[in-house]
Amino acid sequence: MLAWRMADIAIGYLVFELTGSATMLGVMGLALALPVVSFALLGGVVADRIARRTLLALTQGGLALVGGILAVLVLTGIVQVWHLFAFAVLQGALFAFNVPARQSFLTELVHKDDLVNALALRSFGMNASRVAGPALAGLLIGLPTVGIGGICLLMAVGYAVVVFSVIGLPYSPPAPTKASARQQAIAGLRYVWSTPSLRTLVIIATLILCIAASHQRLLPVFALRVFDSGPEGLGFMAAAEGIGALVGTGIIAALSGARALGRLLLALGALLGAALAAFALAPAFLLATALLVLVGVAYAGLQTLYSALLLRQADRSMSGRVMSIWLVTMGLTPLSALPGGALADLMGARLMMAGTGVLVALLVLAFALFSPTVRRLA
Repeated sequence: MLAWRMADIAIGYLVFELTGSATMLGVMGLALALPVVSFALLGGVVADRIARRTLLALTQGGLALVGGILAVLVLTGIVQVWHLFAFAVLQGALFAFNVPARQSFLTELVHKDDLVNALALRSFGMNASRVAGPALAGLLIGLPTVGIGGICLLMAVGYAVVVFSVIGLPYSPPAPTKASARQQAIAGLRYVWSTPSLRTLVIIATLILCIAASHQRLLPVFALRVFDSGPEGLGFMAAAEGIGALVGTGIIAALSGARALGRLLLALGALLGAALAAFALAPAFLLATALLVLVGVAYAGLQTLYSALLLRQADRSMSGRVMSIWLVTMGLTPLSALPGGALADLMGARLMMAGTGVLVALLVLAFALFSPTVRRLA
């Protein structure tokens, strides 16, 4: 995750540097999201049909390979914008199989009562990389001896190292089944839709998290165009949100035994909307960076609590498919960067992001008033 976070910042910076377009950042998000959404359900089925350890090792190896190819293209100076989009597509396709296996694997490693804490711990590690990764990327981009090519190489090495750690995980063969992959995928969709708590979680996350996610892809616009803070500023802004994410996952871990987790979900959503609007309208770089800490608290807290509640209420035999549906909702989040980037070019990044925050707050209010299922989630 550390390597991926560094490369994500570097690649976004390279795209904006090559094109000067916020819309292209949105298209980059679309290139990553489409294969995730297209193959996620199949990835969930595969995660329930074969050993998750095997699937993790194969997909991590694939990520290392495509990352190495990109590193060579950048280091040799022949990289073009379409190469970056091709990399995003391939990475998204591999994520579609990697993430459901990685998420559902937790049900084999910890007791169901410990899932919220386990997911909070996993998210803490991921978000720690959000603090160090962007800050390191911002500094390394400006070093002639490293640059964007060196960061891409670090990403490929990081993916490769993970393969060896995955091999040491416990082996748990799945239960045999005569159902086809299509039948299993349909069964997973029906299971989620027929379970009110799961259905409501998917709907609220798809709406709120997807709309709010545009801010992550548009950070280069705020760093380079709004605040004129350069790559170092971009790194510090992303790191500030990562610090908030660490706090957010810590809050979820501390409150994992609470009964009113649904109300906590709504509270985090309200905080997210308010923080996004305040960030958009902040008059100075330092204030905007501080407000990104609150954005990180709310966004990471929502993501962690959402995935934990899904796994906690899903049957273990369906966990791979349930988490593939979670991945579809998360895979849709980069899609908001496309209209968000276009609106940022049209009306300005500040106004676009402020409107996003207001919209998120209104959606949270609607769920709080009209969806008792959310309030009763535990």
